[in-house]
Amino acid sequence: MICRELGDRREFTTLYHFSTVSRRVASIAVEQLYGILEVSDSFIYHTAQAARLWRSIILSSLGATTYPYCAYIRALSLGSLVECLYDIRSDRALRNFFFEGLMQDFLVLQGDGKSAKSTLSRYPPFDNPRITSRCADSIIQYIKRLADSNGTAIALTHLEASVFPRDILPTWLSRLGSLTSLQIQDGEVTLAALNIHAESLKVLDLRSLLASTVKSLHVLSPCTALERLLIEREATDTSGLDILNEEELAQVTQWITSCRALRELSFNHVQDALPILKQVLQTPDIRLEQLAIQDYRSLSREITRATWCALGKQDRLNSLTIASPYSFLDELVLPEHPELTDSICYLSNMTALNLMQTSVSSTEICRIATALPRLEELSFGGGLVDDSILDPLCKLPKLTTLSINAVTAFTFDNLWVFAQRLHQAGCRNIRFELLNQWYETKLTESEETQLTEYFIDYLKGQIAITYPNDPDELHEADFSDSD
Repeated sequence: MICRELGDRREFTTLYHFSTVSRRVASIAVEQLYGILEVSDSFIYHTAQAARLWRSIILSSLGATTYPYCAYIRALSLGSLVECLYDIRSDRALRNFFFEGLMQDFLVLQGDGKSAKSTLSRYPPFDNPRITSRCADSIIQYIKRLADSNGTAIALTHLEASVFPRDILPTWLSRLGSLTSLQIQDGEVTLAALNIHAESLKVLDLRSLLASTVKSLHVLSPCTALERLLIEREATDTSGLDILNEEELAQVTQWITSCRALRELSFNHVQDALPILKQVLQTPDIRLEQLAIQDYRSLSREITRATWCALGKQDRLNSLTIASPYSFLDELVLPEHPELTDSICYLSNMTALNLMQTSVSSTEICRIATALPRLEELSFGGGLVDDSILDPLCKLPKLTTLSINAVTAFTFDNLWVFAQRLHQAGCRNIRFELLNQWYETKLTESEETQLTEYFIDYLKGQIAITYPNDPDELHEADFSDSD
């Protein structure tokens, strides 16, 4: 029970010390220790430690260690093995240590398709993808075989794999019946293999997808148990080839609207996000809690208006990010979309609202701050906003983050009263950022110091003010350049 509690608290060091007490205690502590282990975690302090850890995990898949460490792992982040191989590539001692004995069977050098058992007197480059594939295959085969022989479930639920041949990933997934999360860079092979876990897959993050992959998203239609879905197109691809035709759009929309357990949804750089989102938001059985839509293609006024109107029906939303349409950072002007402001104001459970890449006026901010008393995080951009926004903002008792990228011209008196009212409202641990303060209302050094100290002493927080167009700073920069 103690070891399980330590595992829940992720007390890695304490579990390690428990494992050294006795063989009996070690058998319990080690299982919990490797169960919370993620090789990329902060307790991996240096290369030698990472090399020893990975070596023990891989050797355990050969039955060459006291305990089957790899069978306890719940999150296998193979990208960190690639990093480990990169770090030891030019360290003769670590190379020899890592690949000595049974580990030589996993060593492959670039240009060599076979195991390299020759001496490592020089530093020939590793074939990282092949080495990592061999290691992963050994681990996955072992934990599958062990689970089958013992009649137990596989502990591994998360796999991060980014550099592997397409023909092997479907085999791995077929062996990992408990897998609920997969992170991979090659989108087309995600799509080809994920349907094996269509009934159990709950978290799916598809990042940096190429255009061809975006147009193939419909093959995921059997994956309807999703609770979180992120679709991100490769931002540097501006070809427009990812725009879906009518049939493809209908297929992708039907798939996502069939995910009735969906709670978190994100579209990044997906040009056809709006028509898909319109249908998702209108689906009665889908009750989103988090939504992000960034850099989308601006379509007809009818579709846009219908999407923003439908947003107001998602009354369980607690986190919302909306950024300007694709390639036009200033195109989403909130005063031009009153239905969007109305919908946001209906979302009374909202705790985090990110409108940083949206042009918002003072009127909208006053409305939003008044309508959403549970806000903890608020950020917005736009043109000049006046000090009328400070009154409703200082009445948000749970506010911890306030970032204003709109143009502001707040005086010291404005900000001083605002800080005092935040204190009266019970705000604590607040970070307040003015990112675009007008230089003509620049605070004196003593005024900034007074505000800073008040935020630290009374609000247990901090304030930061930036003057992007300050001629004094520009002059100083020019002067330093001339030096």
